[in-house]
Amino acid sequence: MALVPIKSLLASAYITYLGSENENSRERNLLQWCGGLRVESFNIRTFLATEAQLLTFKKEGLPADDLSMENAIMISNSVRTPLIIDPATQATEWLKKSLMQSKDSVEILNHQDKKFNTILELAIRFGKVLVIQEVDGIESLLFPVLRKDLI
Repeated sequence: MALVPIKSLLASAYITYLGSENENSRERNLLQWCGGLRVESFNIRTFLATEAQLLTFKKEGLPADDLSMENAIMISNSVRTPLIIDPATQATEWLKKSLMQSKDSVEILNHQDKKFNTILELAIRFGKVLVIQEVDGIESLLFPVLRKDLI
């Protein structure tokens, strides 16, 4: 029980700083942090997710490898807006299934859609979760939305 604050610090640092890193870099940084905090081991999967959640991720189509599971945990526990680079579309399909099963209202939109601005405005106005696909670059219109700088 005494390690909960330290493990919470490790989990938040992991999500904040290691989301864009590869598996080797994540492991190397985590080992360094654990050594500095005098923690023998830390596993983000067992700390932030239950076995039932991991099984649900698999059932929703997410690959069972460690990297995919850790990424799903980070997406589920982050307050930041995730940018998912997914050429195989496995994570995107998982995210759609996961969001559709949640109670939140979800809007899925292609970046090239002709009604992009209107759908974005309505999604913000009505508090919908918005998934934007096939993004080539982030338009300046999205910066306030990503920063959650809304009035």
